Amino acid sequence: MIGLALCGWPSLGSDRPATGLMGLCYGAALLAHTYAFVAVFAAGVALRHEELDASGKQMPSEALADVERSHKQEARHQSRTATRVHGSR
Repeated sequence: MIGLALCGWPSLGSDRPATGLMGLCYGAALLAHTYAFVAVFAAGVALRHEELDASGKQMPSEALADVERSHKQEARHQSRTATRVHGSR
């Protein structure tokens, strides 16, 4: 299962695959009568590794700042477009 995380399977843009992977690891560890915490921790480390690869080695705060900046720019563009459309009447 950790191999799936390292191969990029959970990087689908949603938290659902990551949560599912954690659940699968937890369940498999319980069935194998091993420490479930260790299995979930290892899956979390693998997912974090995948997240860093996907974000280009940016820190999460930097990636969020980029997203916020792009949302603000898009909102400004939409408000300018709306002003031009409504202002031309």
